[in-house]
Amino acid sequence: MDFTEKQQKILNKYKETLVFGYAIMSKVQLRMDRMRLKKQLLYLHMGAIHSFSEAILRLIGSRPIYDKAAEVLMRSLIELYINLSFILAGKNQKNAFIFIVDSIQDRLDFAQKHRSFWKNHPQWNLIFGNKILQYSDWDIFINAKETELKKLSKKYKFKIPNKIPDIRSRAVIFDNYLKSINKLKEHRSMEKNYILFYKYFSQIAHLSISGIDRFVISDSNGVLHFNIDGKPDEIERIALVTHAWYVGLLKVFSTEFKVYNKSDFKKLSMEKAIV
Repeated sequence: MDFTEKQQKILNKYKETLVFGYAIMSKVQLRMDRMRLKKQLLYLHMGAIHSFSEAILRLIGSRPIYDKAAEVLMRSLIELYINLSFILAGKNQKNAFIFIVDSIQDRLDFAQKHRSFWKNHPQWNLIFGNKILQYSDWDIFINAKETELKKLSKKYKFKIPNKIPDIRSRAVIFDNYLKSINKLKEHRSMEKNYILFYKYFSQIAHLSISGIDRFVISDSNGVLHFNIDGKPDEIERIALVTHAWYVGLLKVFSTEFKVYNKSDFKKLSMEKAIV
């Protein structure tokens, strides 16, 4: 089945937007020593959302259409969107600091568990990269990361939190921030995005029963058949949502780095492209 004219217009506008977005991104170069932590993280997140958005276009822009694989990436995008909203909420660097602490602690958790597992199975081949050749080599890494946490705490003058907010809590924190400045609207709510998208896409990402069920279809006789490829109709459902997220974050990025042009962004309208 060929794409309809509307579906092809959607794909063309999606691709055009990514080309425009990369041109905007290419204008910005980051000096880590001259940039606040928030803007450093915004820069890194923009690179990630662009790459994932390109991958989604490839998954749905040709035959066969891998709609379910695209949804796994969409889950990552909405998590990125919530994290970045959390990071940017408020005037200080506290949430950015918490995000970095969480990342470092996650690496520490991996290192500690890997070291412990290796110690319990010394005869197994558990070499990690070209530096972790025995379980005790993790000690250097762990000490370095623990020192890094202390330095971050001292530099930004925030205590290491006892509990890191999970993804939904971060969405709520952002919504509460918007509420405090009288800017909370339905279309801006990160908790709504969490409920509508993150939890739904988690089914396919984790391949729970409700996720793997989507790879089969039952005929009128109750016989199961594989349902691997998506239909062209999935283009509208996936591309329209992803395009909106991408443009929203690109606008934040270009505004923060002072390369925003309102008239240019008007040209990215998907509604005008598909009339």
